[in-house]
Amino acid sequence: EFTRQVSTDAVTGEKAYGSWSADQSFAAVTSPVIKGYTPDQAEIGAQTVSGDSSDLDFTVVYTKDAPTKPVNPIQPAT
Repeated sequence: EFTRQVSTDAVTGEKAYGSWSADQSFAAVTSPVIKGYTPDQAEIGAQTVSGDSSDLDFTVVYTKDAPTKPVNPIQPAT
């Protein structure tokens, strides 16, 4: 949570804004393991944000893994 002090001039109604509270951090996030798929980012690194930071938005795209066994073997096992 970010906070800052706001003072309002009683005569003019003008507001004076103080500085935002100290920067804060988010820990790194590991992408979930989904069997048969590989993420394009194994981890989203730690992030430091301030009261003036814009929103953070990260997308992890999963790609289906290539089959490890042939789908139609040339010589079927007997």
